[in-house]
Amino acid sequence: MTRNLGLAGAADLFGTQLGNDELAILELDLYAELASVRPYDDALRALESLKRAGLKVALCSNLATPYAIPAKLLLPEFDAYAWSFEVGAIKPEPAIYEHLLKRLGCKASSIAMIGDTLEADVFGPERLGMHGFHLQRDAIRGPDRLASLIEFADHILGTGTVTRT
Repeated sequence: MTRNLGLAGAADLFGTQLGNDELAILELDLYAELASVRPYDDALRALESLKRAGLKVALCSNLATPYAIPAKLLLPEFDAYAWSFEVGAIKPEPAIYEHLLKRLGCKASSIAMIGDTLEADVFGPERLGMHGFHLQRDAIRGPDRLASLIEFADHILGTGTVTRT
């Protein structure tokens, strides 16, 4: 996920020899999977709410190169992107967050980040001075733990009931 590679490039990287037929089958499977990618129902509403309030929004993700295509097509509202395959670092490595800060032109203390992985989306950003929130869609709400992106947007905009300790 730290290299800008397609399937053929990944196979070469790992020393795997794929014939044209095998590669074609894998590519078709990948395209079918990419076509099935959909954002969560709350994602676009949360983005719209934050943008309408005048906030910058960004996407920071550990992704293999092909998966950026549906992300950009389905969630075009972002002011900046930090893709692991472009930066050459994965969350929670500081370089990916630093790339995002540079792209946004913001100080770390002005960033609120949410994600479903504690180390990558909460602890890693917090080590750089960002505010991290844990997205747990099936969990009980609590401080710094939110069940939806709408809750996150409401909290950031001061309209939610979640309190940060």
